[in-house]
Amino acid sequence: MPNRTSVPFAFASQHRSEFLPVELRRGKSIVATLAQRPRAQKTPPEHLPVGSDPDVFRYQWGLGIGLDICNLLYVMHRAPEGDFTNAVLETQLKTNIGHTQSSECSGGYEDSKPPLYEGGDLGVIVVERNADGSTLTIRGYDLTGENPLGEPSLPIPLPEHWGNHCRIMFRGDNCLALGVLTY
Repeated sequence: MPNRTSVPFAFASQHRSEFLPVELRRGKSIVATLAQRPRAQKTPPEHLPVGSDPDVFRYQWGLGIGLDICNLLYVMHRAPEGDFTNAVLETQLKTNIGHTQSSECSGGYEDSKPPLYEGGDLGVIVVERNADGSTLTIRGYDLTGENPLGEPSLPIPLPEHWGNHCRIMFRGDNCLALGVLTY
């Protein structure tokens, strides 16, 4: 792939959010490719709850794409009850207009869209921004990267307040996952 950059990623148990120093430009795509099937991490003290509820845990890895930490589309590979053989590929929009710091925006989540895929074979996530920049399209592929999974794609309109910005962020919670992100 000419003019593409590859960045290895690794999530080791604890929550990790990290923006890359690039944006998803118009007509371009990002590809997250797993090196091996992820697995849940349930060993304290690395087992972290979601938000302030000590009884709610998520086992997931994926991408955040958007304006800033408060205004993102999450594209997540989630394992219900920690079982990646029954995982789903879901999207969820977080909108907090006027806020840019995580301390300002603990909420703002819309309900998750229906899963794009359910099962244990997800190996590649592709997010593409259309040529006019107004829509992101999400696709999932199997562990070989050759066979599409679930719906052929899910188009998601970009919120107006994002302007032209589509920053890319890694995200992981309570799982062990590694692979390569190409953009």
